Amino acid sequence: MLSMYKSHENNAFKEAVKLRNEASSILWDSLERAYPFSAPADENRDSFHVPVLGIRQSSEQDYQIAVHIAEERDRKIIAPIFSKIPEERIDIQVTGPVLPYGCQVCFGAAISHCDPIAAQQFVGTLGCFVKKRGHSDLFILSNNHVLANLNKGQRGKDAVFLHELATQEEYQADREFRQTNSLFQTNKFLQKLLSLLPPRFLTFPASDQATFKGETKNTINDIGILIDFIDLKANSTNLVDAAIAKINDLSLVKLNEIQGVGQLKGHHNKDHINKVSKDLQFTKIGRRTGQTWGKIVLMNADLSLNYDENLLGCRFPDIIAFEGIGNKPFSLKGDSGSLIIDENGYALALLIAGTLKGGKNGLGITYGIPISTVLSEMDVDLVLDNGMPQIF
Repeated sequence: MLSMYKSHENNAFKEAVKLRNEASSILWDSLERAYPFSAPADENRDSFHVPVLGIRQSSEQDYQIAVHIAEERDRKIIAPIFSKIPEERIDIQVTGPVLPYGCQVCFGAAISHCDPIAAQQFVGTLGCFVKKRGHSDLFILSNNHVLANLNKGQRGKDAVFLHELATQEEYQADREFRQTNSLFQTNKFLQKLLSLLPPRFLTFPASDQATFKGETKNTINDIGILIDFIDLKANSTNLVDAAIAKINDLSLVKLNEIQGVGQLKGHHNKDHINKVSKDLQFTKIGRRTGQTWGKIVLMNADLSLNYDENLLGCRFPDIIAFEGIGNKPFSLKGDSGSLIIDENGYALALLIAGTLKGGKNGLGITYGIPISTVLSEMDVDLVLDNGMPQIF
């Protein structure tokens, strides 16, 4: 298993962490004083988007500070903030705003909280199966914003729904719509008009038709009960966006073999992430884009995420960022909760959000929380097909 790692100069990584921490401190001090990313009234900007700061491996033994900004005009705002850091030590990308990737059970199934409004806004993905330490019940793991309706869910009472999945052709039609109708992104009247349509006309997942007890369904199905979640905190530091739900019928559960990977074997220790080879590939199965492949672009990133008007400025200080390989995005809206796994079958992160632009292929950046942190905070273990989990 040592083959998945390459040796790195710890001093270079530590120096990059130091620079990133200094830059983050400067940025947050500036935000507390003046909120420079708030839009002047005449610029018609709806909200401010705090840059994402992380560490990018620029060569075998060297690292840079990476900054992801929402818009090109943010460059002039961040310029004085990072003026004391050498230019060659900073890599800036315009990615668009960071969006929570919850939109619409096995890995990749479409799930949501039972609340009908939440089901329209945050239908996401079943990441994996877990067990509560000391208990025999089987649970599904996903995000708070997918299963717990942004802290509003009632533990032990609220249902979790399995949604039908649309076909690959519907997903392609949705993608073509987005590509040929860029007017939608800027025309507020059109957005308002389309928002009145049923969600079915607006979002299309990428997987094949889902089956439930042997039948193809056209409706949602009650498949579990929300058991626990970590509350999200506005304008504060959050370690995870995670929730678990108990499966009602164990006969529905299938520990899928992951194409190109095989069975899930274990997970990475977050303290070893800087030792992961930059050439290692990762995959996820999401309800929206199905199975995709990508690579790490940032480690130890500092992410601020806006969920809704009541949960702004949710700061996640230890995020891993990924970009897609080839001509596909690594994830899209609806893939929240997906488990991100390396090519050897070891889980690394739980997907929570992403952008629509950025990365080498220009199709967006995906953000995930180290799975070891999620498991620790939720007090659960991964359920594997080959016995006890291995940790690297």
